[in-house]
Amino acid sequence: MSETAKKYGEDKVKMWRRSFDIPPPPMEVDHPHYRHIKYDPRSVDGPSESEFPTHESLKMTIQRTLPYWDNVIVPQIKNGSRIIIAAHGNSLRGIIKHLDSE
Repeated sequence: MSETAKKYGEDKVKMWRRSFDIPPPPMEVDHPHYRHIKYDPRSVDGPSESEFPTHESLKMTIQRTLPYWDNVIVPQIKNGSRIIIAAHGNSLRGIIKHLDSE
């Protein structure tokens, strides 16, 4: 059983993982990964303090990633560039959901 399932219960975790617009609770400031993620030097040009996502539903992930898809990736594809996309599962699920709806 995962740490999250132990804390909130397996039913809640299933609900968060399977739903479109229900996010899990926000990552707590004292979580061991919080500072590592929030202050990662690779994210210096990333979200501002107020924009930093501490939790996301699939809907929120789509809202965050689609502008990059539309403004950066799609133009490269249209120009004939070959690209590689490396992303976590929900980002890819969101892109596929978007493509399936077009």
